[in-house]
Amino acid sequence: MYRIALEKATGKIIEIQGGGYDLELDPNLKDKEKSDKLKEYQDMNLDTLKKNALSAGYKEADIDIKFYTDEESKVFFKKIEDDNAKIPKEKTPQDKINEDFEARIKKLESRIKDIKLK
Repeated sequence: MYRIALEKATGKIIEIQGGGYDLELDPNLKDKEKSDKLKEYQDMNLDTLKKNALSAGYKEADIDIKFYTDEESKVFFKKIEDDNAKIPKEKTPQDKINEDFEARIKKLESRIKDIKLK
């Protein structure tokens, strides 16, 4: 299970956290006590996301926070993956060296071709 905070108007993912749904409880507790403790635990974990969203500047009326199964959560993780793929990757120093090397090879190949034509 994942708990996910979304912006209602856009569906934008504000935050995702795993867990916080199940709780090992004392087996001697009565069903009503177990249910109450579990609900309290879940609410506390959802409240963490709410506080984080409010701290980030969202209004309570603009956020939707709830638990999603692992299967339901795949949609959100796919969206994150797709969004990340759109971000241009910054070139590493090695990328720059490789580009320079490839440019030099092309120049040499061009010179060799010119020499063969003469």
